[in-house]
Amino acid sequence: MNSLLTTILFIGFLKTRVHSFSVYWNVPSELCFKKGINFSLETYGIKAHPIRTQKYSADIKHYQQFLFTDQTFDGKNVVIFYEHSFGLYPYFKGHNKIHPVNGGLPQKTNMTAHLLEVEKNIEKLMPDKDFNGFAVIDIEEWRPLFRQHYRNVKQVYQEASIALVKSKNKRLSDDEARQEAEKEFNDAARNKMWKDERYTFSSREFIVETIQKAKQMRPKALWGLYGFPVCNYNAGQLKNDYSCWQLYKGFNDEMMYIYNIVDALYPSIYLGFPASSKQRFRYVQVHLRLCTCNIGVLAILEETLRIAKKRQPPLPIYPYSKFENDPLNKLDSFYNKPDRCSTIDQPADLGIDGLILWSSSANMADRCDKIETYIENELGP
Repeated sequence: MNSLLTTILFIGFLKTRVHSFSVYWNVPSELCFKKGINFSLETYGIKAHPIRTQKYSADIKHYQQFLFTDQTFDGKNVVIFYEHSFGLYPYFKGHNKIHPVNGGLPQKTNMTAHLLEVEKNIEKLMPDKDFNGFAVIDIEEWRPLFRQHYRNVKQVYQEASIALVKSKNKRLSDDEARQEAEKEFNDAARNKMWKDERYTFSSREFIVETIQKAKQMRPKALWGLYGFPVCNYNAGQLKNDYSCWQLYKGFNDEMMYIYNIVDALYPSIYLGFPASSKQRFRYVQVHLRLCTCNIGVLAILEETLRIAKKRQPPLPIYPYSKFENDPLNKLDSFYNKPDRCSTIDQPADLGIDGLILWSSSANMADRCDKIETYIENELGP
């Protein structure tokens, strides 16, 4: 009975969200237009208003998948702020402790200087004070929670945080230092007066202060973080695996301080990993059965809907999706019909507010014709 009631309530929630579904073109395709190739996106209901992004010099090989270096449009619908050129974002270049940038750790942030730089970046990329489009902050070098850096390339942030604690108190045991490092990284300093203590911050304060500053400057924009809520990347790999792991749901619960202040959710439902169509389908789908009805729910979107419902009214959801598997290295690795169903049709059926289509600028000159053909024959119709 409880299961049936939950399902009915969930269906009711979905119905309340079904109003319109817009698809936004977040692809650096200006070069194609210059070559005389017009994708006729509006014909298929895809909003192709200009998108504005930052240009920055970085390790191109490492960060190429995040760059829109060809894009020179003046943003009307979507503005994206990348971590390496938004404020004074702290990180370790190449995940190497000997190459800290802006202190390397959020605990060592000069918040006053960071927020001043954020103001400059917003004024430059979002000059219209009445901007009411998507304002996406892409920060991926480190995660908001200390535990999220365990046994992966981001572990450097745990190690550096522990070293920072030990440098201040050499008498601490390894366990004590780790516990203190976790507290300091996560939120231990949030009650301090940051004006007087410039270098005693946490990941929580860094994110919250940054978003609050952004909302203060452009209050009509839909501010949010790319790739949040989070989900395990291998969801769907197992036969009966249809949901995000409970561990990641717990992470999202701990990060409600983020979801309580953003204006929209921008989860990623990219299908870049090597897998069969069934595995990819499971990665993005969960089954709820009521009588003979099967409702497909994207795994990450199921979690996103759960988080969205914690706000009243629920937060709007605009997932980032792709239509190519490997645009960095292949010219024609387009999604097949089952993949399009999972990443485009299913969000629409769910009542999600819209979708943002992304792709890389890599080899765009050679991809224009192929993208045009794909849009006209498969993606558009």
